Amino acid sequence: MTNLHAPPNEAQEIFHLYQQAQIDYSLHFLRLYITYNAWYRRVTQTSTDRQAIALLKKRFIIWDDYRQGATLQALTPYMRRLTELTHQKPFPSITLYWDGELQDAHDWRSLIEFWYQVRCLIVHGSEVSTKYAWFAYETLNVFMAEIIERMQACFNSDDFHKLEELSSLADADPERSYRFRKLQHKLYQKYIASPDIWQVDMHRVENST
Repeated sequence: MTNLHAPPNEAQEIFHLYQQAQIDYSLHFLRLYITYNAWYRRVTQTSTDRQAIALLKKRFIIWDDYRQGATLQALTPYMRRLTELTHQKPFPSITLYWDGELQDAHDWRSLIEFWYQVRCLIVHGSEVSTKYAWFAYETLNVFMAEIIERMQACFNSDDFHKLEELSSLADADPERSYRFRKLQHKLYQKYIASPDIWQVDMHRVENST
């Protein structure tokens, strides 16, 4: 007769597989933060995280567009839920720079502090609840996905070489095809309109709603 109070090996294996399938959001967030850190150190040209964060809080254009619903739209539901959570139970790492609460779904300056405080707790070996780690990962992932997409859309060195090559060919033979001239014009317009790759968060976008 099977002892119901002592699960067989098959059940233990299921328990083990389930635990292995759980996502470690703290680890994934930390990896993502490394990307974010490399980006903001470059755009702020600072030597310390605190100086960088102070400057990030002044880089407002992408966040104004967020408030207007023009960009980062996937962030809004997370921000609403994170606001509710921090009102119920403020984030435990309260500092001189942040009281542990988001005021509302548009409180992006508190979000920047939240990311940094989660990072600090993880790096220094303190425990971060799974829910907070999940919110940190999801919100930072939305932001960095937008930044990466904008950076990739910028005029780059490969585009420059292509434009140079097309211009040289056009000078040698002005009777080029319509497709050739269209490509040359497209690259030229990209060159004119493209922001500096390190200033994409300060580049206004059109409302897509």
